[in-house]
Amino acid sequence: MTVHHSMASLAGGYTKLSFNKRTKKYHGQCPFCHSVAEVFCVDNKNGTFWCYSCGKHGTIEDFRIQMGLECPEPEPEPEDAGIMGIYEAAAAYYYRCLTGRMDMRAYSYITKERGLDEDTIADFGIGYAPHGGGNQSLYRHLRQKFDDLAIFRSGLIKRGRYGIYDMFRNRIMFPILNRNGRVVAFGGRCLGDKGPKYLNSTESRIFNKHTLLYGFQTAAEASKTEDTLLVCEGYMDLIALQTHGVSNSAAVLGTALTKEHAALIRCFYRRVRLALDSDKPGLQAMARSIPVLENAGLKVDTISFSPAKDPDEFFRMYGKKALKARTSEGADPSVTAVRASSEPEAELVRQLIKHLNAQSGQGGRTERAG
Repeated sequence: MTVHHSMASLAGGYTKLSFNKRTKKYHGQCPFCHSVAEVFCVDNKNGTFWCYSCGKHGTIEDFRIQMGLECPEPEPEPEDAGIMGIYEAAAAYYYRCLTGRMDMRAYSYITKERGLDEDTIADFGIGYAPHGGGNQSLYRHLRQKFDDLAIFRSGLIKRGRYGIYDMFRNRIMFPILNRNGRVVAFGGRCLGDKGPKYLNSTESRIFNKHTLLYGFQTAAEASKTEDTLLVCEGYMDLIALQTHGVSNSAAVLGTALTKEHAALIRCFYRRVRLALDSDKPGLQAMARSIPVLENAGLKVDTISFSPAKDPDEFFRMYGKKALKARTSEGADPSVTAVRASSEPEAELVRQLIKHLNAQSGQGGRTERAG
């Protein structure tokens, strides 16, 4: 969101204010009690506000808190802080396994096939979970510093029919951070044919994919100068966006946006631009997400990366300048007409396809990167 240097500029984003030359104060309807009379008053000189009807009053900081614009990261319990320590040790281990080229196929995949350089790998802490050593490589590493009780509590090591094994094996690893920059989970992309293509850490008190967005620690900082959050899906899409200048971006972790996501976003942004994949699952997720975001008071528009499928592919086709240009404007999803439909989600998908197809005409005019 925009940085507000005065009480009037902040409150003016939530209610229309008029300046009274006689009192030297701003007046308008209260954004809290929604009184029809102009009972809300702002004293810009002193940086204060008050409402004569509901009695709410205070400073800029008080206004932000009462409007729900402040969402501090909760302090972890001592036990959870210990688990974060294990996650951070695992992240360092995975990173060394990748950059030390323990597995050349993994290193080649991330650098040649996906086009990431060493700086980007370091910035996002990308790593590799090996599958040798009896499937206990990480376990053996962690035992050098942590006791078994804490290790098993982290969920990174499992016990099965055939003994102890690492949860992540033969996967490209993406550390998932909270807003304080602490590692709270991992996403792993499989390099083989066994298991699901993507696998997330087990949910816990410190990690819930329905409340956390990948890359949001960077997006939260970007909200100081931006009012629109670009939401994509997938680790590589987020990395492509943030690496190439779109820092006001975050990614869902395999699910449509939830009301908890919307509440988090509302603390930092006033608008959301949905940039989910242009395939059917992406459109369905977009359809489910729009009313959730609007119900939280967020303004929503959509964006297409057609003829590419997603931001990462679009960047590799057209380059950084085209990516920045494509993300700068969104299209109205026309949700008002959709709500009158007897099958709102199906109709919304059709509406989205219509708008995304209209946008796709931009792709044909985009010059390819040299």
